[in-house]
Amino acid sequence: SRVITATFTQDEYVLAVQTVGSGSVMTEPVKSSYYYGDVVTFTAVPATGWSFAGWSGALSGTDNPVTKTITGNTAVTATFTQDEYTLMVNWTGEGMVDKDPDQATYRYGEVVTLTATADLGWTFAGWSGALSGTDNPATKTITGNTAVTATFAQDEYTLMVNQIGR
Repeated sequence: SRVITATFTQDEYVLAVQTVGSGSVMTEPVKSSYYYGDVVTFTAVPATGWSFAGWSGALSGTDNPVTKTITGNTAVTATFTQDEYTLMVNWTGEGMVDKDPDQATYRYGEVVTLTATADLGWTFAGWSGALSGTDNPATKTITGNTAVTATFAQDEYTLMVNQIGR
């Protein structure tokens, strides 16, 4: 008589998670390997100034968070895109404002130098909105859609009239 024992082990699978752009992916549960049928939740977490754009690999779409049932080795990629912000520059009075760099949109953390130039007969009086004070030029670090106003004041002059004689 013989005794035969069969031993079975459950297959283990590797989960590879990558990112494109700036951000991270949280997985739940966190394991070094996964078994067939394990359900994993993926949550994309964009860095400041970035947005989650979508999944690729074993996932697709833009749902966040999203779940996936493991059926084999699995690779998932989360793509993040950098946010673009506007800088609106207005002025009151007579003058103009130059932006350096002068772009339609800016990314989070970009620094813009604003230089106010008054027209003849006018003086730059100060900034309002996302800037304050009278520094000229002034710098602004972009952290979202931004509006700045430069105020120009009209110069005033004194006229002295002296009469000689009667």
